[in-house]
Amino acid sequence: AILGGTGVGKTTTIAKLAAHFARRHGCDSVALINADQYRIGASHQLRRFAGLLAVPVIDVHDAAQLNGALAKLQRRRLVLVDTAGIAHGDVRFAQQLELLGNAKLESYLALSLNTQTAVLAASMRAYSALDPVGLIFTKEDEALSMGAALSMAVRHRLAVSFVTTGPNIPADIRIARADN
Repeated sequence: AILGGTGVGKTTTIAKLAAHFARRHGCDSVALINADQYRIGASHQLRRFAGLLAVPVIDVHDAAQLNGALAKLQRRRLVLVDTAGIAHGDVRFAQQLELLGNAKLESYLALSLNTQTAVLAASMRAYSALDPVGLIFTKEDEALSMGAALSMAVRHRLAVSFVTTGPNIPADIRIARADN
């Protein structure tokens, strides 16, 4: 699952990851799950990406549907879950945590590099309940520096897995490496 606040680039990042994986392992190895039932057009955007890649996408509204979708897609090598970007103060945030917390998911927190330190820290605190295994830095093309986000990675002892470098799908993503 890709976690993160509103507008950090979760859906676009999922499309990039799915495209790269499908190219390497075949379209029948990838599937998408849409758990974003709050943002208008979220399902449409993910379905459009899925259609271009010829991979299935399943919409889920609750934990039972999420677990059912995961069971249905268990033969896929990669299942990516797009989550809602909800402000941590919003009452729906607790519902999102409950939905995702009841499933056995490996979660990554997406942090936009063009975000203020205080907002990054709030996001880290809010999503820590889901115990993310790593970070994805997004919007490098819009940032002046990586300092604040790197500080969050170090402070919370989370590895950075990917960096997105622009809006182009699938081109603008790379595996995070210390030398770049």
